[in-house]
Amino acid sequence: MRRSAFWFIQLLCIALHISVWLTTDWFELTHIHYLYLGGAIFLATLAIYAIYLRLDVWRLEKKLHKQGESAMNKIIINGKSISVSGNNISVINGKIYTDGTLVESGLSGQVSILFEGDLANLKTDGSATIQGNVKGNVDAGGSVTCGNVGQSVDAGGSVKCGTVGGDVDAGGSVSMKR
Repeated sequence: MRRSAFWFIQLLCIALHISVWLTTDWFELTHIHYLYLGGAIFLATLAIYAIYLRLDVWRLEKKLHKQGESAMNKIIINGKSISVSGNNISVINGKIYTDGTLVESGLSGQVSILFEGDLANLKTDGSATIQGNVKGNVDAGGSVTCGNVGQSVDAGGSVKCGTVGGDVDAGGSVSMKR
């Protein structure tokens, strides 16, 4: 029997017991009847509290599931590892942003970015290596190496990736699964 059916039956039985005792003549109740009525009220209270706790657990599971969608990912910038909660990465003029929030700045020269996890979108003016998939678009000024790409790839250099859901525009060679 499912838990929800069990609790429904329990509440129904407790409600019936309470209604029977509340509609009887109070002067005819004996001590055992008061004990029985008190037990029924106690069980009803426990059942209501259990349902309340179950709703709290359900809300918490829902909240954790929602947070899990934006779980921590790891981005490695020139060998420095940073945990980020976003999965939209932009690297523009030596500044790295995740979901619009500045993560690292003051970068110059050849910037090496390694992202571990599934990426939503990537926009960079350099090369990129993604150990995982990109759900959206990849726009890079240099070469791109990644797993599957859900939409399009636009690279100034070569492209090496899995399947691509959209177009591939590369300034160099293209190697991908079909």
